[in-house]
Amino acid sequence: MAGFASDNKDLLWDIATLRGKQKAVDFFKEVCGAFCVYSPSVSQLYTSYEVFWRPGSDGLAVLPNPYAFHDTFSFIPESVITTTGIRVIPGDAVGRHEQVMISIPIKGGKMSPPVPVERALELIRTKYQQHGRQFLPVITRGDLREFRKNSPYLHLHVMNEKLLTQMSSLDRYNVQGVICERLHRLDRMVA
Repeated sequence: MAGFASDNKDLLWDIATLRGKQKAVDFFKEVCGAFCVYSPSVSQLYTSYEVFWRPGSDGLAVLPNPYAFHDTFSFIPESVITTTGIRVIPGDAVGRHEQVMISIPIKGGKMSPPVPVERALELIRTKYQQHGRQFLPVITRGDLREFRKNSPYLHLHVMNEKLLTQMSSLDRYNVQGVICERLHRLDRMVA
């Protein structure tokens, strides 16, 4: 496995600049099951993976399950993945009892106050549906970040399913299904 990770730098996440590394890693491990990981250098989406971190180290390894090749989608160009500005935040970092909150970008480059997951996802899905799209969030290297002094958050990217023209309709359907299925884990996590 070590050879695989070293071949794909997108799976080695640098957390050297994070002041609260342990807190960030704990939060990431708590919510990462709700998201697929995208690797732009190999144009792959990983739906089954494990996260490894050695306390005191500056790197986090996101390793796809080598026995679940069917859980890896290939030939997904970087052009179909875009940044959203959406942040998944631990509730305690913003003084809320909810386990996880979401902050959404609003006009003028500002962020909304953190909103409970269920309400935030309803708002986000409605916005995407108004544009004829599904909300298909994914994460990639660099999405585990920090705000305030040492509070972690997870930035989300989104996949534009309408641009997956090189995939068969069955593969597109499967990719969309697995991303939505994983996102439901976030809903269940806070229920």
